[in-house]
Amino acid sequence: MKNSIEEQGNILKFSLGNGTMVLAENHPSVWFPFSPSCIAMCELISVDNCSGKVVMDFAAGSGVLGIVAAKNGAAQVICTDLNPEAVTASKRNWELNRLNPKHLQSLKSNCFDAIKGHPDFEGKIDRIYLNPPALPDTQEKLQARLEFALLNSCRRMESKRTARQTGD
Repeated sequence: MKNSIEEQGNILKFSLGNGTMVLAENHPSVWFPFSPSCIAMCELISVDNCSGKVVMDFAAGSGVLGIVAAKNGAAQVICTDLNPEAVTASKRNWELNRLNPKHLQSLKSNCFDAIKGHPDFEGKIDRIYLNPPALPDTQEKLQARLEFALLNSCRRMESKRTARQTGD
């Protein structure tokens, strides 16, 4: 079976070669869910033995990699992303795919911060899937990402300045 993507408004419907169907909302502040590299990772995950495994979708964006893992038997999926819009998107896409919400943890996290010291996750993750961010595919998404980065940079600088002023 050949891969295909169908658009239904801002919802994309993607079919993997093995017949797995994935729905994902396309959001301007989140990486495009079905880039060529993401499709390649989805195909690899669909043949990986993740049945019964605890899987992490690292820098999850839309959460598509975790969704494919869940549809191919993963017992638990942990989606992490620094972008709060991505955390929301991964939860929304999980719902769109009618997956059990008890099997998803979607967390705002810088790298592995969310799992460090977490008794349910640390040392218990069997697979980590990652589709590293690339250049944005539209001017709108580039602008949204630049604004997000600038806002977070300003917040960090303000936080550091406040800490210096208070002596923390």
